[in-house]
Amino acid sequence: MERKQKLVIFTTSFNTEMEPMKDLLFFLGKKKEAVEIHQEYEKRKLFGPYGLEKIAKLYEGNSIEKLRDLSLYYCKRNLFKGIKDFVSELKEKGMIVGMVSFDHQFILDAAKEEIKFDFVNGTEIEFESGIATGNILRKVDRCEQARILEERRKEFGISKENVIAFGNASIVHLPLIKQSNLFVGFDLAKDNFERIIKNIKYKFGYLFP
Repeated sequence: MERKQKLVIFTTSFNTEMEPMKDLLFFLGKKKEAVEIHQEYEKRKLFGPYGLEKIAKLYEGNSIEKLRDLSLYYCKRNLFKGIKDFVSELKEKGMIVGMVSFDHQFILDAAKEEIKFDFVNGTEIEFESGIATGNILRKVDRCEQARILEERRKEFGISKENVIAFGNASIVHLPLIKQSNLFVGFDLAKDNFERIIKNIKYKFGYLFP
């Protein structure tokens, strides 16, 4: 039986103009390649997913330990201001809060450690003997993101009417929006997350009793 408990999903929790999986490549000496992939992605995103395989290839040869440490360093410096308290408040009210993102799983694991999400799902890249091969085991693109959300809400016995999603106001999240009752979109280049939270509580307070 489906419950009235709410499921809150974040597609991102970082202040960045690209994505964390591209930002981390700056630390690995691959800024030029990351920027080129992002520029091409911006041109193609209206037509479908692009670039996840190319990004994964750029991580080839790096150890999982190094990438985990780098992800934690990145998270501590680039999380939305106020997101930890907001997630904690939602969980105290009995909501299930998770993150489903195109970004790599080791980045989301670091975010989970910092923010205390109930679960996180991202693109899983392959490691052999602790070293990235450059291959993808599970790709989370816009369609897979929506499928994961559907799987998660069914796992928790929650109806679509009780799903709220937060993310960039972008066409790439259309499949996810179809799996949500409410999608709160924002422009990271213009919006302040703390102000977004205040506006949400003012306009949609009935959803967060």
